[in-house]
Amino acid sequence: MNDDIVAISPSTVFISGVAITENDTMRAVDTVLSGLNQHNDISGVDTAIGTLLGLQKISGKALAKLLSGTKQWWKETKQKDNFDDRMETRHGLKAVTIDRYITVWENIQSNAIPPELAERPMRELIPIAKALSQGFTLTSKTLGSLVKASSLGEIGSILRTVKNKPARKSSLQITWDRRGSLYVWKDGKRHFVGMLDKEGYATDEVVKQAINRILDNAGVQKK
Repeated sequence: MNDDIVAISPSTVFISGVAITENDTMRAVDTVLSGLNQHNDISGVDTAIGTLLGLQKISGKALAKLLSGTKQWWKETKQKDNFDDRMETRHGLKAVTIDRYITVWENIQSNAIPPELAERPMRELIPIAKALSQGFTLTSKTLGSLVKASSLGEIGSILRTVKNKPARKSSLQITWDRRGSLYVWKDGKRHFVGMLDKEGYATDEVVKQAINRILDNAGVQKK
């Protein structure tokens, strides 16, 4: 068994055979704060914050890679259990979180998210990967703006501008027709997805609100 990174509890991991616990980390922080108060020197705090922030960035992408590789193995070996169910039961990971992390990793691997942009924290990479998965194109100018963005809010603003432009023709386009049928279009071919209650949409305000939320969140085009 590879023991480079092995979790033995939610608050303890082995990295290259060395156990690191939450208590260890908190004691290290106590030492840093003690040094700050004794010597009035903030350099130790700067180093510690930099280290912890770096670990956050690394751990997010490492988890994304691990989930992606494990799910691929899960499919190839035709495991009987449901992958998402196991991840939620064993680790508390929701299916939507798994999907977001895997989408980020796939876009990093394909270089759709280039290395200079992949340096950003996972919380900022998720909306970028989501836009890419929906078929929106990020030009070199847009990528440059995303690299330079100073906050998650600024990234969101850039992506909203991108989403006002047409998606790639090869991307998934979902439509809802007058009969309530949902279709997905890809590469010029139409595929039936399901139905949303058109009558309820017209007569029930709560149903209308629910359907509008579905349509808006999924980027569905009304026909």
